[in-house]
Amino acid sequence: MSNTAYKSRESNIELLRIVLMTFIVLWHFLVHGMNIIPFQNGESFVNEVNLPYIILCSLICFHVNCFVFISGYFGIGFKTNKVISLYLQILFFSILGFLIGMINGNAYNSRHLLETLLPLSFDKYWFFTDYFFLMLLSPIVNKGLNSISKRQIKIILFLFGFVYICGAGFVFHSQSIRFVLFLFIYTLGRYMRCYPLGFFLCKKAPTLLFLLSISILSIYIYIRYRMGSLLAGNLCNILSYNNPLVIISAVSFFFIFKNTKIPYMKSINWFASGCFSVYLLTDSVDFRFYNKMIIDLFGTNVIFLTCVALSIVLLISAFEKGREFCFAKIYDCIVSSLLSHKHS
Repeated sequence: MSNTAYKSRESNIELLRIVLMTFIVLWHFLVHGMNIIPFQNGESFVNEVNLPYIILCSLICFHVNCFVFISGYFGIGFKTNKVISLYLQILFFSILGFLIGMINGNAYNSRHLLETLLPLSFDKYWFFTDYFFLMLLSPIVNKGLNSISKRQIKIILFLFGFVYICGAGFVFHSQSIRFVLFLFIYTLGRYMRCYPLGFFLCKKAPTLLFLLSISILSIYIYIRYRMGSLLAGNLCNILSYNNPLVIISAVSFFFIFKNTKIPYMKSINWFASGCFSVYLLTDSVDFRFYNKMIIDLFGTNVIFLTCVALSIVLLISAFEKGREFCFAKIYDCIVSSLLSHKHS
């Protein structure tokens, strides 16, 4: 497999990143602000009032998978200074969230402080913990994929999909093997980049597949509700990231944007380059209280909440660009010091 790197970021893909992060913020409004799905402590409820919001969750739950697929499609280029910079970025927002939590009156102990200073070790950000280790392993994964044939990769993807996804995707929601899912989606992205499927290169086909997959998922939820068999706990399984329909939605949604050519737009690329920080701040356990505040302040109108989510994405992305500018020299000194110590 070849490993061609893009010299410049495509604005259509950068726009996709902004859209996906908006979906993630909106998802957090529903999950943490309205307690629609009991991923955390407590039990949600399923009734006529919140069923539309549960359906909405099924329409946007592919966001994380799509981010991982983007990384696989374009490939993660391993650079030591990039890894260090990412860790320092995570540490900064971990400390910032901790400080905001203190101001809000959150109760802390010594363990919370340790989790703040070692966010990846304590899995404070589950996505970035898995993504960070995927980045560390990317040279091995990329080299391994480059050294085996198309047929071998297809066999790996098929066996993984058959054993893990087709079975577990509809049966249970497993956090313990989520990194394995990341590896699968990353490999799928690399495969589809190096061996393009004509179906996904058509402009209409990915859109039709996306609409079909999210429709099946939402209709399935609605039927389960009408049959009286949709319990709050079932939603974790149905909307799990290893659900085949969620993975198909993620892949097809990516190709909708990939096949939509737009000219280079500096503003889109500028905001998109800082959007990962949106997750670091808004999904911090210390800062999740703001989701309930947003719901209390702005209500539950989906269109309005989406606009609020987009505004938050753009605002925090701009903050991240300012942080990068202010801390650039400090980060350069830290990275240079660590690299020079490594080679001494």
